[in-house]
Amino acid sequence: SHEFIRERILDTIKKAGDTGHILNLGHGVLKDTPEDNVRFFFETAKHADELLVHA
Repeated sequence: SHEFIRERILDTIKKAGDTGHILNLGHGVLKDTPEDNVRFFFETAKHADELLVHA
């Protein structure tokens, strides 16, 4: 779900600290992964700084 994706991204960034970050999809995307979830991952990552301020 989008909520799960958002939570995991923000949690990962919080744990990594205030240094620069590179987020990726690890070993790729499984063929059954909805394209919308991949798009949401990247859009959320792009706006993570803004989301963390409001978290």
